[in-house]
Amino acid sequence: TLVVPLRAGCPNPTRPLYGFLLEIRLPMPSSHAQVIQTAMHSVMDADSRSWWARPDLAYAQARLALAGHDLAHLAQAAGMPAFFYNAARIRTKLEQLDQALQSTGLPHRIFYAMKANRFAPLLSFIRSTGLAGIDACSPQELQFALSCGFDESDISYTATSVSNADLDVLARHPNVHINLDSLSSLRRLAARCPG
Repeated sequence: TLVVPLRAGCPNPTRPLYGFLLEIRLPMPSSHAQVIQTAMHSVMDADSRSWWARPDLAYAQARLALAGHDLAHLAQAAGMPAFFYNAARIRTKLEQLDQALQSTGLPHRIFYAMKANRFAPLLSFIRSTGLAGIDACSPQELQFALSCGFDESDISYTATSVSNADLDVLARHPNVHINLDSLSSLRRLAARCPG
């Protein structure tokens, strides 16, 4: 059995936040185990920066920091399980995406798929940047996006097998961009919103 401790980045599924371990359990001669262990240590020594580390997220003095803030201290101050986001990074990534799309010369609009993360402060921050709208996939998400301050014209609605009840909600929001997946949905929406 060979147990090789690795740098953070290879999560141990039983302790995903606290420890990282690569465990190889194969019957092998001790000479092979030594070769693997030596190779692993030389890889670790050659690049101690983890695959996920970046300037705003990394270990600093053996403490995990996000945007210059000690995450353990933030978690302790929260007093409960918490998620932490770097608003500057979110803005930067939206700006980079917008710039890439602008470079094509084609008209474009970015819509964040809120099903990826419905955290209201995050959505409100995205709205405040003016760089992206929201893509909703249910009437509840549409209402939630409106409650986070998005205008109807900043919301794209994309769903499959849209029910008549969903279409009734959409008909009450004429400025929402609607993507339909069938002629049946288009006919049913047109009956509710002639013209």
